[in-house]
Amino acid sequence: MREMGLDVSNTGYFLYCDGDRFTESVFLQDDKALMEFKLTLIPYDADTSWVVPTLTEIKNTLLGHQCPEHSQECEYGLLLKSIDEFKTN
Repeated sequence: MREMGLDVSNTGYFLYCDGDRFTESVFLQDDKALMEFKLTLIPYDADTSWVVPTLTEIKNTLLGHQCPEHSQECEYGLLLKSIDEFKTN
């Protein structure tokens, strides 16, 4: 959005909704169930400098002709490795 000339704030917000089970209202009624929530708006100062370079890297990876290396914890990489080991035995 900034690249389009729009004024964008670095402050973002999380809306935290917490079910209030200690309210005095009746939760379960004969014909309906109602729950009250406590709402908290939490400000967050964000650093967005990583977004455009990361999106560019993702695009280049998707359009590339070579698959990147899998991490040691990657479940798909482990599956492919197991298949290769099974084929060679």
